[in-house]
Amino acid sequence: SSFASSYNGASYNSSTADSWTSNNEFDGVLYTGSVSGRTTSQNPYEVMNIHKAYGYGLSGDDYYIHVQDNRIDQNHMEFSGKTISNYQSNYTTDYNSNASGTYWHGAAVSSVALGAYNNNSKDDIMGVAYNADLYYSDYDTLASGVSDYARDYALALDGAPNNTAASNHSYGIVGTNIQTVIDYKNNNNVSNAYTVAAYLTAAGLSSSTSNAQKWLDSLNSFQSNKGVIVWSLSNTTSHTEAHWLAGLPELETSLNDAWVTVGTVDIQGSLGNESYTAVYSDCGSTAAYCVVTDSYGVNFASYESALGSG
Repeated sequence: SSFASSYNGASYNSSTADSWTSNNEFDGVLYTGSVSGRTTSQNPYEVMNIHKAYGYGLSGDDYYIHVQDNRIDQNHMEFSGKTISNYQSNYTTDYNSNASGTYWHGAAVSSVALGAYNNNSKDDIMGVAYNADLYYSDYDTLASGVSDYARDYALALDGAPNNTAASNHSYGIVGTNIQTVIDYKNNNNVSNAYTVAAYLTAAGLSSSTSNAQKWLDSLNSFQSNKGVIVWSLSNTTSHTEAHWLAGLPELETSLNDAWVTVGTVDIQGSLGNESYTAVYSDCGSTAAYCVVTDSYGVNFASYESALGSG
């Protein structure tokens, strides 16, 4: 990619950018083992030109990232020295050395987004926005005193600090795609909020229409006053359409101004000799605001101060 000589008034320092490409923690994100029979040789941070963002002085400093996920060890070294603000006190922390990846998913996601730069020589990684702080909420554990999931999600968004640059959601109700939800709304002549409440409740996440509307309003407010909503697509390769949570801007079109869906492609081979393999869900109708990058073969935070990979 070509870069302009300045970004938001900041000049580009190519020496700074180049120095990051040989930094141990920057390189530490690359897992060189096999994942599903495939290996990765290029650092995904370099593929995404993260080092060039650093060349502009962009590191997440003075910003929060909201991660709504589950199961996180906030004492992990990747969150050392960071300001951590929690929406709820009862977020899930069930992790141990024998647990599978589902038991430290929140730690993994958060570490890639904002893991600390600890200046270690080995066995460490850093996040993309390594100077950002963490605002955290659970998606499957309601805050004490809240019984409605849509209301809980709205309150979590509303509680994000004013300087929150993004709200990340790496989960979904993946058995139903967004076009199915839109068809239901149109065929039954009901509101967007009624539709959202119906599909949340059908998935076991009890929600009322009024609170679903509050959540849609909170998503809009976050976009207007704080940052971008980021939602991962499903991990099912056969899916050709976005699951309905990721595709909400197709239902509620007011959300399409600051929303990014995220998919995965596996890039193998060296620079200039790459091959690309589609992995997991297609972008579907969210293609106009979908980003697909290589998240295969990466290391990330797991339990205590250990790293996982996948």
